[in-house]
Amino acid sequence: FVCIPEPIQNLGVVNASDRFEGYAYERSDLLRFIDQSNITNVVFVSGDFHGTLINNVTYNNGPLQPQI
Repeated sequence: FVCIPEPIQNLGVVNASDRFEGYAYERSDLLRFIDQSNITNVVFVSGDFHGTLINNVTYNNGPLQPQI
């Protein structure tokens, strides 16, 4: 379990300053490390979204690149 104060999922640019979109490189680097190290069953628990999301987290290797 990884507990973080802001949602980790890439939800687009609307209100991005209140999520990890402001740290896109760091976010992708962390998720790439988890993926390439074959670390399984990672669960992110976050808050500050005023709603509930349950999904597979994706990342990309740069702006406008496909989600992995």
